[in-house]
Amino acid sequence: MSSSTMPKPTTLVLGSTGGCALAFLVRALNAGYDCSVLVRTPSKLMALLDSKGVTSTTITRHLTVHTGNSKDAATIAPALLIRNRPVDLILSSVGAAPKFSRFGVPSIDDPVVCSTSMAALISAVRTLRAPTKPIVVGISSTGISNFGRDIPVAMVPLYHWLLAVPHKDKKEMEVAMSDDVNSASPAFGGFIGIRPSLLTSGAAKGVAALKVGVERAKGFESMAIGYTISREDVGNWIFEEVLKGNKGKVGRYENSFVTLTY
Repeated sequence: MSSSTMPKPTTLVLGSTGGCALAFLVRALNAGYDCSVLVRTPSKLMALLDSKGVTSTTITRHLTVHTGNSKDAATIAPALLIRNRPVDLILSSVGAAPKFSRFGVPSIDDPVVCSTSMAALISAVRTLRAPTKPIVVGISSTGISNFGRDIPVAMVPLYHWLLAVPHKDKKEMEVAMSDDVNSASPAFGGFIGIRPSLLTSGAAKGVAALKVGVERAKGFESMAIGYTISREDVGNWIFEEVLKGNKGKVGRYENSFVTLTY
């Protein structure tokens, strides 16, 4: 089969009502890629897609919506199929809302949402027993590298105090992804961990404006240190560089953690 007749890769998006994953989903749907989503409140997603200009015709043709929780393997499993074909790519962008304890200590409303969701996803993928293994892309954060500082010095206190709880959860999610891929019997065909710097709701500057750093198992291949990045640009980069550029395969960022910043 020639490349021109190969079907476009399909994607399951977890956390699609968040800014990064929503930006990815909008780009994918408008470009004619079939996507599946697992959401707790479908009406919220539909309203967001409408606000982004995604037409009802596009949604009908290219989006399959499942209702459920990303921490539940039983509800993830059906969402891994689009027209009975296993998805090629999984984008996990789950997260929790910030909160403060009665003593003012920063935390989040679900301190293990990322790690628990990744464990459930791995379990769900294993139940498919598909002949090909999907690629997983997990959105994490800067500030949790094992190999050195990947954030500006001025942001170290903020990250170590305000974001300590969610970063611990994201680190455990990263470990789960890499441990699976490096195991004797992996569920995934590969992984890419996305580490954006501090996320903003600003307008996208475009993929060309981003600084990109790569960390592999033995350390940094290249470094990118910056203060912020917009959620739109994170989602756009994943669409351009992973789904579209690599046709849903791991490609040049195979089994690495990718820093995205300005």
